[in-house]
Amino acid sequence: MSTEVEYDQKLENQFMPWGFPNELVLCESARQGDIKALSRSIASGVDVNFFDGFGKTALHYAAGNGSYESVKLLVANKANVNICDSNGTTPLHLAAKGNHVRVVKFLLMSGANINHECLSGVKPIDLAVYNSETWNTLLNAANGDLPKVEHLVQMRTVPLIPQFAIQREIDKHAKANDKKSAKKSGKSKSGKKSGKGKQKKKK
Repeated sequence: MSTEVEYDQKLENQFMPWGFPNELVLCESARQGDIKALSRSIASGVDVNFFDGFGKTALHYAAGNGSYESVKLLVANKANVNICDSNGTTPLHLAAKGNHVRVVKFLLMSGANINHECLSGVKPIDLAVYNSETWNTLLNAANGDLPKVEHLVQMRTVPLIPQFAIQREIDKHAKANDKKSAKKSGKSKSGKKSGKGKQKKKK
């Protein structure tokens, strides 16, 4: 009898959050704003749109905590900006509620739906502090005036390639350049040797 219970628990665990340790690390890294840990999790190939036991994704946590570096990293790796949690809340809702204007602007430029209503009928602008920069940004976006790309560049909120991917490309180019320089130096040395040999023969 106990064997049957243990077997049932194992089957159940496959569909519970603790059955996905790597994905939970992703969500926790996003919640804490730990970019290095988040980068490692993404590089391991986890599903960036994974829902944890609270019905939230890593992007929900990053946006809600105002960690715009984490938000950029997740969106650059195909996190869904309009994904809804168990309450129908999007990352934009949470960023607006937390008054995280940089995250709000970034999400809007990344295609976040300004008019999406959660299950209680609330839009992102309804959660923003009235007349704050966040509120005005959402109001302007609702009227079709999205944040300008130039402004985002100044704020350094333009979507970026993950740092680990950039470093990987840098390393590749560095190795390629080293090989080229090694070949060139080898050719120049052999050329000098052959030149000396010819001079000796002439004498």
